[in-house]
Amino acid sequence: MVARADTIAAELAAAEAQLAAFARTAAGHVRLAAQQQRHPRPRRPRPPQDVFAFLAIRSNDAVWMAAVVESQWLDADAGDPAAPIGVGRRGRMVMKLPGRRAEFIDEVIEYEPGRRIAHPTVQGPIPLRTACLCEPAGDACRATVVGEVDPIPGGVFGRLAAPVVTGVIRRGFKTDLAKLKNILEAGARPTGDK
Repeated sequence: MVARADTIAAELAAAEAQLAAFARTAAGHVRLAAQQQRHPRPRRPRPPQDVFAFLAIRSNDAVWMAAVVESQWLDADAGDPAAPIGVGRRGRMVMKLPGRRAEFIDEVIEYEPGRRIAHPTVQGPIPLRTACLCEPAGDACRATVVGEVDPIPGGVFGRLAAPVVTGVIRRGFKTDLAKLKNILEAGARPTGDK
């Protein structure tokens, strides 16, 4: 009986590791460059610093991400567009989830001006780690948005829900990145808070 329990435990651990590996990463990227053959209006390539400037403004999250209802920085400088972003700065995001709204608080843990920001949630219903990376791609920018779902609490239910949550995030990122590309290539400028 002990050998069978050990075998079951080992199989469960292996399955849990596979589920966790599958559920952890949902990523998307888009090259922001001219593609006139597919678009009737002229498209403008955007350099990484322009793309990052747009992404760094929290209120723009609701403009390009379908699930975001509102987003802002939480410090005293939240309304100042010139306020520096840096490690330790916290933000708040309200998102539409199936059947409800959810509030997330995140904290910047990595920041490279004009290029990279990483900000995992420190509070919210689902533990998320997100990052945006903007890098040169010829005369344009390759913007990569990564979202990782930490193991979802809830035992067996959490393990079963993880692939569903990851799939929703992955599909959402693809749609959101296409919208971001259209917005930026149409000439959008950073607005709002930073």
